[in-house]
Amino acid sequence: MGADRVIGGLLAAAEACSENSQCAGFNSHGQLKDASGPPYLSVVSPPGFCFFEKAAGNCEYSIFSLFNECFLKSSPFKGSNGQNRLSNYFAQVCLKRSNTVTRSADPGCMVGVDIRGYDKAVVYATRSREECRLACDNDPGCQFSVRQLDGDCYLKSEPFSSTYGNNNHNSSEVDQLCLKRGTDRGCLSGIDWRGDTLYTFNTTSTEACRTECDGNTK
Repeated sequence: MGADRVIGGLLAAAEACSENSQCAGFNSHGQLKDASGPPYLSVVSPPGFCFFEKAAGNCEYSIFSLFNECFLKSSPFKGSNGQNRLSNYFAQVCLKRSNTVTRSADPGCMVGVDIRGYDKAVVYATRSREECRLACDNDPGCQFSVRQLDGDCYLKSEPFSSTYGNNNHNSSEVDQLCLKRGTDRGCLSGIDWRGDTLYTFNTTSTEACRTECDGNTK
């Protein structure tokens, strides 16, 4: 295995590993594990150290817990970690702010994704994605919007708590799902959301958690 590099702090190690295609993971001492040599999982961290394995994928959303844990996630609904439900364990779920060309979504949105929730109102035949997003921004009770390919815009509340809509990918009908822009732009509180966990780290900052997802492209 290649030599380890020591990076100061978990957040710095997570960022350095994300930017390094040869990084296989890092431990709680800030050591990066180089995957260019023999299998890295055969290398055991010192006693009392936690090892954070880097998973393949691109962060699509982050989950911040009340216990200062940050989970970077991909593959919403299709992944194997977590559940689609209301949960007081999680303080904030945020969609990635930086636009990814491959998904062609606006920041704070996902293309072709639906989430169950109560329909507060429908704005028919919106002429643009922005018109749909503004309708949600201006509705006090709207928490997220789902714009259909035909332009119809559903203003919704209470994610995962009703039978309206589907918790799944639906690219044949849905243009994009967007979380309401506000104080915490593109975030919801008190929900879990199933997906694949790329890696986790501890931080007391919700902004640090979001920023790590924004910059994750590996």
